[in-house]
Amino acid sequence: MDLNNKFGWQDIEGWFGFPQIYDKIVREAAQNDTLIEVGSWLGKSTAYLVSRAKLSGKTLYIAAVDRFGDKVYRKFVENMTRAGAVDLLAVMPISPRHAIQNIHDNAIFAVFLNTQQTPQEIKAWLSKIKPGGLIGGIGPAPKEMKCITWKSTGNAWSGWTATKV
Repeated sequence: MDLNNKFGWQDIEGWFGFPQIYDKIVREAAQNDTLIEVGSWLGKSTAYLVSRAKLSGKTLYIAAVDRFGDKVYRKFVENMTRAGAVDLLAVMPISPRHAIQNIHDNAIFAVFLNTQQTPQEIKAWLSKIKPGGLIGGIGPAPKEMKCITWKSTGNAWSGWTATKV
């Protein structure tokens, strides 16, 4: 993200009320770790994550997974380009289920599920996270996991995070 760029994540349409979670992910990630956002829509939270990764000075790899749709995909790419985020971002315009099939077990540091996932999908994503990595999402916390719950900025929605042991 070009730090001199005047177009940033705040200028992108959409919802994003959990900067503290993305800050934690970037802070705890090691050099060369991979971070995945599932459910990116127009890219508001994606652009925030990329901006924080760049500010950290670490080399981090970020992927955005979303089915998008043609119009949304074009707008997402436009937003990421204007926000200077494309150089650090891999876009996966596929379903989360297909993305899971294309990622090796224990290969990523963190995944944030910006969409509702079934318990089976959460378990599948958890298998992709290396020990000590983070998983989180919006909505109710999975009952079978020890999670920390939180409220978004303005209490619009709630979410959860957990560390893989």
